[in-house]
Amino acid sequence: EGTASQPIVFSALDPDINWDQILLAIDLLPNSIMRHVILNDGGGNDAGEETAALEFQDINGSPFAMPMVDHVTLNRSGSYGLYLQHNEDDVSPPSVTNVTINDSANAPILADAGALGGLGGTNSFSNNGVERIEVGSGLNSGIFQHATWQDHGIPYELTEGIYVRTTGLTPDAVRWTLDPGVTLL
Repeated sequence: EGTASQPIVFSALDPDINWDQILLAIDLLPNSIMRHVILNDGGGNDAGEETAALEFQDINGSPFAMPMVDHVTLNRSGSYGLYLQHNEDDVSPPSVTNVTINDSANAPILADAGALGGLGGTNSFSNNGVERIEVGSGLNSGIFQHATWQDHGIPYELTEGIYVRTTGLTPDAVRWTLDPGVTLL
């Protein structure tokens, strides 16, 4: 965890060669935080890959992990800026607020539908390959608990079908809410 005046900075040694990613995955400790961090030149060097400078993947090894990303800036990713995976064993998505994503080769965010309930409304995106949030990146592109998708000033693109349903962890009906101004493509 950095501070506003002293952020943690990751940069490529050679600015012409991007590093791959920071991957937060299985066995993540509950309430892990990445705050006041700048990630420059991540995401690999192949814009055709489904990778990002910062990835959350298969957090279901710790279904109550609830990781938090706050005041993080991602610059010049060679693919996506942020990749959020989420599956039905996760009772809550990662909390993503105050994130700035600039100059990614692809969209700023690639995400499973269920991960987007944690995407706060204070994020900004500019000069990315496509200015949209790409949704539906795999078999886990469902919404498994109550979720609200906020208006981030760019549209959500549904690249696959999504479904809204209950699981053993969420036996009650699931509600999916779209805030005013949200655009789905």
